Amino acid sequence: MQTHVPRVREGRDDSHRPERGPLSVARLILAMGAWTRLRQAAGELSARIEGELKAQGLPPVIWHDALQALKRAGDDGLRMYELQDELRLRQYNASRLVERMAIDGLVARRRPEADRRGQVLTITDRGRQRLDESWPVYRQAVERHVMARLDEADADKLAELMEKLAR
Repeated sequence: MQTHVPRVREGRDDSHRPERGPLSVARLILAMGAWTRLRQAAGELSARIEGELKAQGLPPVIWHDALQALKRAGDDGLRMYELQDELRLRQYNASRLVERMAIDGLVARRRPEADRRGQVLTITDRGRQRLDESWPVYRQAVERHVMARLDEADADKLAELMEKLAR
């Protein structure tokens, strides 16, 4: 039985890979196993943390992350595409998220003078209040489900690996 090994496409930037060319079967199996475990761990941890937020009547993690990004942006706010990039969301999902958050009074939308087609998003006072309410629960859940299982060296290494994968 012959195993299919994907070929590297011409013109693709693989400079981040330690070697060029197709992966060996053994490395491909390891990579697929790592990918599967990464997705499973992220899903499980997300579900646990979301569950704790929900149990306290707080909005989902993505709402917290959006509010945090808007808070960091200050009075200048963020354009929709900037929030979308920050949260790694597709345009449709970012639009739906902002719509729901605006209905709840957590974000404000305004049209910039220079570009009447675009939107600038800012956090409202109610959004800041919600962020202040959710932060302790979110932080404690991350500490309990993530940081309690990792020592400092593991946490540093995990952050380094995630950064490497995100490039």
